[in-house]
Amino acid sequence: MILIRLYMLAVIGFLIYITDPGSSLFSWHPTFMTIGSMIILYEGVLIMVPNRGLLINGTSQNTKRNTHSILQIIGFLLIFTGFTSVAMAKERAKIPHFNSLHSLFGGIAGVLLGFQIAAGLATRFQRLSPIPPKYLKFGHIVLGLLQYSACCLALMAGMHTDYITARTTPFIRTVLTVLPMIAFGTSFTTIINKFLEIFLKPKCIQSK
Repeated sequence: MILIRLYMLAVIGFLIYITDPGSSLFSWHPTFMTIGSMIILYEGVLIMVPNRGLLINGTSQNTKRNTHSILQIIGFLLIFTGFTSVAMAKERAKIPHFNSLHSLFGGIAGVLLGFQIAAGLATRFQRLSPIPPKYLKFGHIVLGLLQYSACCLALMAGMHTDYITARTTPFIRTVLTVLPMIAFGTSFTTIINKFLEIFLKPKCIQSK
């Protein structure tokens, strides 16, 4: 995981370098989106996975949940700022919204983020909900990781937009595309593991 994080930081640093934050209103879009989704949200997901998050082993579950929530809030604010910058830039240039694969995946990620936040609140206040806690927890996990996976797909599509292709070579775009693919694979591995943990493991215990 250390090598993966170093690779991610190197790629994100390079991406920020070529977009030159502040050179235009649009330049803040890839900057905030990349930091918010590929660093903050990524670490927020891994916090809840044993032996993968930045917190040391033995950290209480309550501390993990609080850290997870804080990271998700920070990630959301960065992503919202990135979305606002591109929306304003397109309005000024009279460019239609959601007319590319990159923007469509980004829009899906935004909608899923709203549902994921609602599911997270329901999970934190599960005593007030008639839905069994394990289903609330699983729903929150699935929505969150699907939302993050949509972010990864948006980033992969974004590597082949006119803005990025004009500033990179095919080899560099391939390297940049590998980054969200790593996070994408991590997300679905986590979904499968959590499904087995929440639904199949209790049944095995009860059958003994």
